[in-house]
Amino acid sequence: MSFFARPYVLIWRDNAWLALSKQQYFQNQDDQSAAPAESPDCSLDEALQQLASFLRQRKRKPSAILLPDAWLEISQCDLDQDLPQSLHLLAAHTQAGQMSVRESLPPMISYVTHHKQHAAMHVATLAKTYFDAFTQLGITKLYSEGLIWRSQLSSWRQLSSAMQSFVSYEDDYLERQTEHRYRCTLVALIVLVALSSGWLAAHLIKQTPEPMSAFQWPWPSVDTERMEMMDSLRYLRTLPASVRLDDVRVSQSRIRLSVTGNAADVVLWQANWPEQLPPLLIMLNGEGPI
Repeated sequence: MSFFARPYVLIWRDNAWLALSKQQYFQNQDDQSAAPAESPDCSLDEALQQLASFLRQRKRKPSAILLPDAWLEISQCDLDQDLPQSLHLLAAHTQAGQMSVRESLPPMISYVTHHKQHAAMHVATLAKTYFDAFTQLGITKLYSEGLIWRSQLSSWRQLSSAMQSFVSYEDDYLERQTEHRYRCTLVALIVLVALSSGWLAAHLIKQTPEPMSAFQWPWPSVDTERMEMMDSLRYLRTLPASVRLDDVRVSQSRIRLSVTGNAADVVLWQANWPEQLPPLLIMLNGEGPI
């Protein structure tokens, strides 16, 4: 019982939940036999029933649950080296939109990026109904175990910094992020003004004759280039149903697509590409640009 007093994670092995400390889990990664099963015999609905029974026997809930690939949708895409980290969730959402998850509610997204030979992103999606089921059991952190193994993460600290647990995506994500930065900037400004005022008062009390410099703060300007990239990724979601997006590379100067499908539909869609967005280069059916 003392083991479960410490933080632990749950993984799925041999059709049952297995509890391991974070250190134990990453120590076992050197053993290939400890790799997650590709096709569990148990469905996710049955696993959730087992989890509810498991948690009733434990006083402490796990720090996180690692889900095998069989219960998720997994995909990989290349990233432009210049793509800001703040746009990674938007890129993951665009990639998730090309996968086979079909639900009335947007899926939950988890992703990890790495830059070993080139910038790449692994994306996993989980149906929101299942995410809500885990939430009702008190589980707040869900990760894709397959993404952990693909990225060769070797510690929980690495996982926490490099990998995003399953989260929802909303269309106003970037706007909310920008608003959050502005609020943080405003709070920092108020704190600095208060500290400067206190320091000035103490300085005047001591009658120190040194002049005070005027307080200045560089208020952030609107990042128009980042908004254009965001609009470009959003517009890609309007591709015709007859066209499959194989690859996308987004930069501030050009959008490069590789697609497979009907040429006439692609040409018509390209003709409506907004003029204010970066130029569009389309590689059709593995051939040259159109």
